[in-house]
Formats: sequence, C-alpha cells, structure tokens
Amino acid sequence: MRRVVRTSLMAMSAAVVVCAAASYICAQGSSPCVTCHRKTTPGLVKQWSESKHAGAEVSCENCHEPQEGDPSGRKHHGARVTPVPSPRYCQGCHAEEVK
Repeated sequence: MRRVVRTSLMAMSAAVVVCAAASYICAQGSSPCVTCHRKTTPGLVKQWSESKHAGAEVSCENCHEPQEGDPSGRKHHGARVTPVPSPRYCQGCHAEEVK
C-alpha cells in the first residue's frame, strides 16, 4: 500500500513539475509573441503566465490567430492576429460555456 501511495505521489509531483516547466518556458520567451510582449506589455505576459491557459500550454496563437473571414484580423509583425478573440474561437475547448 505504501508503495502505491508513494508511486502515485511521485507521478503527481512529476506532472506538476512538467506543467510548471512548460508555463515557465513559454513565459521566458520561447514564443516570438512572448519575447516581444514581455518588453512592450509585460503585465499581459505576467497575467497570461499565471493563468490556467498557460498551465494547459495554450499559446498566444491558439486564441489570437484570426479565423478565416474574421474582420478583426490584421497584420502584426509579419503575422495575422486578432487583438480580441471572438467567443466563437473558444468553442473548441469551451463548448458548454459558449452556448
């Protein structure tokens, strides 16, 4: 029984470390978005890095890449982005909340 508990605790600890490391890596600048926005809007990067989205490895592009035909999409440093994603962008992960 102790071995099962110990193994379970080790597995959960490892999962927490992996999630924290992923968030840390993104917040430290592995994304071109984060690298730039850490300088221009550090509050936004801090807010995102402490969010559930960062913990779930949801990147800037996952929410801010405009969908086909979205009039809010615009060029931004060589990429197309939408500053304020539409709730319909959230449907893929949050279907119940968007209804």
